Amino acid sequence: MRGNELDDVLNNTLNAMAEVAKENGIISYQEFEILKQVRYDVNDYQNALKKALDDGIITSDENQILTKMKDDILKNVITVANFDKIVDDEEKGMIKKITEIINVYFSEVEDTGKR
Repeated sequence: MRGNELDDVLNNTLNAMAEVAKENGIISYQEFEILKQVRYDVNDYQNALKKALDDGIITSDENQILTKMKDDILKNVITVANFDKIVDDEEKGMIKKITEIINVYFSEVEDTGKR
């Protein structure tokens, strides 16, 4: 997995998250802030993943870094969603969606470099 496929990590994640945010026809300020945070964090993750895959192998040290970054993505989404002390149904849906993406899609992408 190289180049464009790795670039798709960010785009696919943002598109999936935006679909959840738009379920009621609008993206609220809070949902927009979640999307901004996801964009920032997933971009960092994507860059770290590209670096880890430069040699075609994700080492255990690189895997630890990527795992921490994934944990931080979820923590940051929860923090932003809870900023106003209210987590509505769409924000809960966004938290659920990023959890699914991290657990399934990110893991599949990483598995291409593990040996």
